[in-house]
Amino acid sequence: MASDDHDRQLALSVANKLDSSSPMQSAAEVETSIAKAASSLITVGEPQAEEPVDPTDSDRRQSHETTTASSTNSSTQTETPSFATSLQHTKESLKASDVMISCGDDTFQVHRAVVCPQSPFFKAALEAGFKESFTRTIKLEEESPLTIARLMSFLYMGSYGGVSSTQSNPFYVHQIETKQQTAEQHHETLMLHSTMYACSVRYGVAALKEQALLKFKDLLLQRWPMHDLPALVAAVYSTTPPNDKGLRDRILVLCLEHLEDITLGPLWQQITKIESAGALGLELVPLIVKRNITINKREEERREKERRESIFTPDSSYQSKKRRARW
Repeated sequence: MASDDHDRQLALSVANKLDSSSPMQSAAEVETSIAKAASSLITVGEPQAEEPVDPTDSDRRQSHETTTASSTNSSTQTETPSFATSLQHTKESLKASDVMISCGDDTFQVHRAVVCPQSPFFKAALEAGFKESFTRTIKLEEESPLTIARLMSFLYMGSYGGVSSTQSNPFYVHQIETKQQTAEQHHETLMLHSTMYACSVRYGVAALKEQALLKFKDLLLQRWPMHDLPALVAAVYSTTPPNDKGLRDRILVLCLEHLEDITLGPLWQQITKIESAGALGLELVPLIVKRNITINKREEERREKERRESIFTPDSSYQSKKRRARW
């Protein structure tokens, strides 16, 4: 049946060619046309062999597509900077800065989009219609340039680290090494955290306040005795308001833990000479009284417990029998 259909198609094609040929064509031209029609039909009619399909081709193509997609994703992740990196580039790009902070002989080129959302002080100064809103210049004459440098470092990078006074650029910061510190380094680091805590209070940077308090608390109890305790007490009580108990409570806890060493030694005499000794005493005395009451109460409870246990404990002595008889 297949061969008959093929012969029938061949005959029809040849007939069509003969009908379409013009009467002016020669016999040789007609034969050529017939041969072309037959050959084209035979080529079309013959079934073409299908190429063998390799079963691994689909897996190979899928693996190639997966590799390409993963490489594209990895390159995208590599090229996409993190938020901290973006802020670092923003900090270093002084051309894009739109606010200048003047502090002594140093100036800091910063960005309003960075400092205003984190600090109510800078937000009010630059957006509340004050002179700084038009001049875009904030003068902080009473601040230390190093403190402002640490503040700007925290606003941009989330850490204030330490600032070297020998650097030409006061924006330069480095990390603080807190392990294996000498007594002097321990005191300087505590003073640094105290300074940054007070700075966070002045400029309303809540995240900086939390970080400075955590570092101060962790470092404070790592070393005792502290011969520089009076200077630390003076710094904390003179730079923080009375209603802010963050650093003050840590100082009080330290004093309670080492109360005998402080009161019976030379430290107490040194503390009484500083201006904030009265404020420290007013906060410390109630805590001492409360602690003594708690200690006495626990001691009374312990004695009462021992008395009851001695009464109900079996004993062959005459006094014990007489005591049980009364009960």
